[in-house]
Amino acid sequence: MLLVGLLAPAVSAAATLSPVVWSGMPATTNGSANVRYQSFSNPAVNDAGTIAFSATVSELVTPPWYASPKAASGAQPSVVAITLPMPVPYPSPLWITNSWEGIWIITGGGTFKQVSRTGYDGYPFIVDAGGFGSLDSPVLNNSNLCAYSGSYSPGCIYFPPPLPGGPVTNFLSVYGGRGIWTSLNAPTDPVAFLGETASGYTTPLTNTTGTLARPAFASIDAISLPDTGRLVFSATVSATNYIASPGSTNPRQPRGNPPLQQGIWGEDPQGGLVTILREGEPLSFGTTNRVVGTLAPANSSNGMTRNPVLSKGSVNASGDIAVSASFTDSNRAILIASARSNSLSIGAMSGDSAPGGGTNDFFISFGDPSINSFGHVAFCGTAGFVTPHPILYAVRAAASPAITPQPTNLPAPQQTSYTNCWSALWAEDASGNVKLITRIAPPVPDMGGFTSLSNPIINSRHEVAFQGTYRQGFIRIPAGSFSGGIGVWTSRNLTNPVAWIGQTAPG
Repeated sequence: MLLVGLLAPAVSAAATLSPVVWSGMPATTNGSANVRYQSFSNPAVNDAGTIAFSATVSELVTPPWYASPKAASGAQPSVVAITLPMPVPYPSPLWITNSWEGIWIITGGGTFKQVSRTGYDGYPFIVDAGGFGSLDSPVLNNSNLCAYSGSYSPGCIYFPPPLPGGPVTNFLSVYGGRGIWTSLNAPTDPVAFLGETASGYTTPLTNTTGTLARPAFASIDAISLPDTGRLVFSATVSATNYIASPGSTNPRQPRGNPPLQQGIWGEDPQGGLVTILREGEPLSFGTTNRVVGTLAPANSSNGMTRNPVLSKGSVNASGDIAVSASFTDSNRAILIASARSNSLSIGAMSGDSAPGGGTNDFFISFGDPSINSFGHVAFCGTAGFVTPHPILYAVRAAASPAITPQPTNLPAPQQTSYTNCWSALWAEDASGNVKLITRIAPPVPDMGGFTSLSNPIINSRHEVAFQGTYRQGFIRIPAGSFSGGIGVWTSRNLTNPVAWIGQTAPG
């Protein structure tokens, strides 16, 4: 059952739950009482209260050798046998249970609209007309546009294969398969699909391992749908056919383990694919050239329209993306891809001065960033305090897993000195300036403070929320209130958590 929480009037702080669809409820397809919802996936909801969800449906189907007169409203339809030349006539009605999946949108007014479904909308056991074989949980934007991934087969309709070595851009030329769609796309015309030539690569691609023929999408890892309606997705790319090794006399030598690269792609205004950011991509920042080594995966994925999360970054409603990346020269950065200006910029970089720290504190590494509607980011990171002498809880920078490898763009004295590492949360303010939110407290002196911090999220008011572990110091909080442990905080009040483990649960 899917439930929607509605805020009660201001005089009451309680919330009410209202069911919107439940198992056993008749599905709206064909208006038949014999088509009922059975189970549901995670739903997505937008600012207007519109809900998108996928569900499994159980349908009682009359086989073609029976005729069923139209039943009265709410009544079970009767079934009349048709006389056929059979050795033994069937004396009683025969029903077949057909199970399938579908995606629906429910508007704020309670109107249901079917977006897609698996199988053939008829008698799937008679005609192989193709259709979706599986559908994943949808995402939804504030324009009520829905996007989803799934697998599709054209059925008995076959199309000629692509020319050998040529780019693959036609979904039916590879006989269907897995892909991603929006509610505006026809089933035979996905936004992207497995086996499609990935944009942003030269064909063939030459790198240190040799010449790779046609890098193609090997998996679609996560999708997000900004309010612009231009789908954004993270994917894995592989050269799936041949490689010519350096010095090889065989120009088409099969390779058993082709290299994999990951990246982020999106739709342009004309519906074509553009590369937003990918591993192995050379980037220029002013007079500095760097090559993207890896893109750090995010911790989670969801279909919400506020800060939808890719497996490789965070996306806002305007299509701006923030992602943590490392370069081949061992530097690390928070990168921001702007859909408004079609540009790529650095939000923070290893070796940059860490706001809120000492004069010699610099950024070393970063967690997964979150981006708000203004294109401003919040992130968890590690900073280092440079000193020529070890202190009580200092560690050697090169020996610390948290900061290995050491940034190579630092001055030589900093690369060889001792470093005191500390983690903290930073966020950009309304002017785009990076500010310290809170940090891990040092173990001495024992003044208390946070001992762990999660990756944060940031809203359009530039408020930050995060999970953390807090330890009391010499000053003890009165009994009955928060006395330390795991909780959830916002930047509005860093003293008292919103909720914590062990708190009496309201309600």
